[in-house]
Amino acid sequence: MAQKITFGDWLKRRRKMLDLTQQQLAGRAHCSVATIYKIEAGRRRPSSQIAELLGAALGIPESEREAFIQFARSTHGTPLLDRRTENAPWRAAFIPDNNLPMQLDTLLGREALVTDAHQRLQQDEVRLLTLLGPPGIGKTRLAIQLGEEALLNFPDGVFFVELASITNPDQVVPAIAHILDILLTGRKDPLEDLKQYLYERRMLLILDNLEQLLDAAPVVSAILATCPLVKIVITSRAPLRVRGERQFPIEPLALPGRSSDLRLDSLGGYAAIQLFVERAQAVHPAFELTADNAATVTAICARLDGLPLAIEIVSARVKILQPADILDRLTGRLLLKSEGRADAEPRHRTLSAAVGWSVDHLDDDEQRFFQRLGVFVDGCTLDAARTVAQPATDALDVMSSLVDMNLVKRDSTDCDHPRFTLLETIREYALHELRVNDKLTTLAQRHAAYFYDMVLKLEPGLHTGGQVSVLACLAADHGNLLAALDHFVSTNDWQKALGLAGALGEFWVYRNHLVIGLRYAEKLLAATIDAEAMQGKRAKLSNRASMLAYFAGDFPAVARHAEQALALATEADSQENMAFACLALGMGLGGAGEYEQAASMLAQGLVAARKADEQWLIASIRNGFGELARSQGAYDQAQAQFEEALEIATDIAYTWLASHILDNIGLTAYSQGYYDRARDFFQRSLTASIDLGDQRGMAMVIEKIGGLYAVEGQAEIGARLLGAADALRTRKNAPIEGMDMADYQQFVQFTHDQLDQASFDAEWQAGQQLPLSQVMALIFGDPTEIRDEAMAN
Repeated sequence: MAQKITFGDWLKRRRKMLDLTQQQLAGRAHCSVATIYKIEAGRRRPSSQIAELLGAALGIPESEREAFIQFARSTHGTPLLDRRTENAPWRAAFIPDNNLPMQLDTLLGREALVTDAHQRLQQDEVRLLTLLGPPGIGKTRLAIQLGEEALLNFPDGVFFVELASITNPDQVVPAIAHILDILLTGRKDPLEDLKQYLYERRMLLILDNLEQLLDAAPVVSAILATCPLVKIVITSRAPLRVRGERQFPIEPLALPGRSSDLRLDSLGGYAAIQLFVERAQAVHPAFELTADNAATVTAICARLDGLPLAIEIVSARVKILQPADILDRLTGRLLLKSEGRADAEPRHRTLSAAVGWSVDHLDDDEQRFFQRLGVFVDGCTLDAARTVAQPATDALDVMSSLVDMNLVKRDSTDCDHPRFTLLETIREYALHELRVNDKLTTLAQRHAAYFYDMVLKLEPGLHTGGQVSVLACLAADHGNLLAALDHFVSTNDWQKALGLAGALGEFWVYRNHLVIGLRYAEKLLAATIDAEAMQGKRAKLSNRASMLAYFAGDFPAVARHAEQALALATEADSQENMAFACLALGMGLGGAGEYEQAASMLAQGLVAARKADEQWLIASIRNGFGELARSQGAYDQAQAQFEEALEIATDIAYTWLASHILDNIGLTAYSQGYYDRARDFFQRSLTASIDLGDQRGMAMVIEKIGGLYAVEGQAEIGARLLGAADALRTRKNAPIEGMDMADYQQFVQFTHDQLDQASFDAEWQAGQQLPLSQVMALIFGDPTEIRDEAMAN
């Protein structure tokens, strides 16, 4: 089908080819920039006088000026006909022949990507550009748009060659020849006929869906080597791997991040949301994005990984379902089997067909390995894949093949090992295949066993110099760990369930997964209440539950879980668990103002910690003694306890505890009026929390630094930092814990007293909107200068 071009389209492309801005062209044509803008946008038809001026500005010959003016004044697009039969000679110089399919919808959210690809294609050294991406990412649509943008760069034409129906590499040359209307003589190699035709032509070939024809790579190389003016764009799920190939990965449509603003006016800027709304309105004109459904639509698009094909298919369901109903059903059949447009290629009518198209071109071992990867949640390391998926050949080779086919994506995290993930839509297909083949149960068992062993190996590193790395790895695999825990619960393997949850307890505290952790802990403790053979594991999990409850601000639950842990630990004669329980009980009593009983409980815990020879517990209890002393105004005693605790924590590189001790030393100095010393220790504590990614710890220190600014006469900055800390706690659902509450209330009251209500509220609100980077700049940089700059912005 010949593509029609409007004058506005032509003018925009011609201007860009001449490397002119709208302002420069307006100057040449003696008209306004607004006029050029409106003509290019199709909002204004040029007058005869403006068309004449544009013709002169663009160098249209006098003999062809009349045809040019007719085209400029036409209300209909002009077909890009074969230049040998076109009546208007000037058009031959600027509008090449092409067979680009007519597109009936707009390409949303890909403007920058098309521009980038077009710029690369214009580079002399780029002869072969391969558009790469997973099923449903929109490679074909992008290639067609790129062809339209590049029309004026290829005077001999832009030709689209659909190869999806071809499986024999020998048929690639005849397919190209058919599109170009070349008569293959049969007297010599068809490739020679094709090269002879292309030799002196400046032409762009778009070879669509080449992934099943990678053995045709020599054909592409031969054309490029022999025909110096030809360029080739390929769409594929795997690179061609030939000399000169430039790979151009296509990412999913833009989505809001987890911490992004979900207000209506902000969501409109995300391409995935735009596409959902536009396609939904195509089948249900009354559909609108509203405050009530915005979060749900965003969740749907996120669940669909921002894949255009998936969004187009699922959004059509708004004709019969509310967005909330779609989200609830967005698994299995609805996700994989819902049908898209009837005029689409069969492989693009369902997501299942799109993924299956790629999977069908894998060998047997690759297909089995791909399906087994579906058991992983949020990806895995190569070691996990090797152990659980058990490929028949080398795991690295098979994984590399799947990455090349864009079925698997290599992910970068802070963990020590590279990770590999499936888009959730592709993972759903793999899981479906596992269920159909009755392999899911076996895989789930291997998966759970692997992650159980992994956590037990990593857990000791939570109290050593490996803490940052361990936390990063546990965070990366948190989805897998919860899936393993659910498997143990569903199979009544309570020993493994208790062991895994107990080992995850501190991670849940450090990463603020307080609600999830408490829910699992309480469920497991209730389910195993009569399990006498599991007392040690129950004692450990009860301790972790008390710790989770402490940081969640639920002090009755702290006492309940800690008392249960102490009883279980005593019965099991577990000194480590006895020490932990005494620490939890002591801190809970201290938070309630029962200082004498708290000190007695901590002393009992210190004896048990020494018997267990657990240095991290000894340091934790010393820190607890320091907090009790500071709360009672015994600053010298508190300082001595903190220093001893810090020395131990530093020796064993227990960064999380060290950050809290540094904070306590800073607070002690603040209470004594030593503000410079306080600031130094607060900043050191904050730095440690940043290194750990401990945002609750960061909020804890930011609050105190805010109070410090207020007491030094800079209450505006203090209020702003207090607002920023409050926002951080709110985002992380991290309440103020224990004995910190009295200090916090003092900071807020003192700051408030130095400002009138309107100023305090304004600064607090400004702080709540302040990016974390600017919060850090206020603390570590010149606060007055940065505050003024922030206010100006």
